[in-house]
Amino acid sequence: MLPIYLIFDLLYYLFFGILDGGFVSIILWLIIIYFVVNVVFGGTLPNPIKFFRRHKRFSELKQTVKTYPGNIAAALEFGEMLLERRKYEQALVYLERANERITDSARLAWLMGECFTLLQKYDLGLTNLEQAVSLDPKMGFGRPYVFLLHIELHTANDPGKIESLKDKVLIYGSTEACYKAGKLLKKHGDKVGAIAMFKEVLGNYEASPGKMRKIHRKWALLSRVNMAF
Repeated sequence: MLPIYLIFDLLYYLFFGILDGGFVSIILWLIIIYFVVNVVFGGTLPNPIKFFRRHKRFSELKQTVKTYPGNIAAALEFGEMLLERRKYEQALVYLERANERITDSARLAWLMGECFTLLQKYDLGLTNLEQAVSLDPKMGFGRPYVFLLHIELHTANDPGKIESLKDKVLIYGSTEACYKAGKLLKKHGDKVGAIAMFKEVLGNYEASPGKMRKIHRKWALLSRVNMAF
């Protein structure tokens, strides 16, 4: 263990000495500020290391699908990353490439269904999402049901089907899926349904062991905010 005077010297250097360090001092201060704010918000800020790893992986996959267009696994993963980046039309190019070779994949059907839904191609979205949940009801931790709910609210708006989909989200959904379903229902004026989803998030968060709470904390905080306003 460091002597106490060395610890104080180190802290003095960090908080005062690096002020004259130019660019390096700015980087160090940003790191310190990030960790302090992250602690204040319960560890819910994005992880910068994870971000850079994902960026590196994206660049690798971009090169792979260009060099080896027959690499279906790479096409599927790259399509999913494009979907995460909200580049839905580009994502479909690679997901459909994978679909030419892969059959009966719940994951692929789910991802294609999300893309079609977000592009407002609801018929194609419905077909793919229903295929995904028929192959694996647990696929995507409830996200396919959130998008099926999205389609129903924007098209037929059948109360019976909406209630059934809400139940499916509650049965299979992660805290993220329940939160997003709550936001969707709130947007469409179903305050009772939205609150039920937000309460489910909070219940799952409070019931989680200490180490698992970090996973759910972001959605719990957002649910509390949405219930308050």
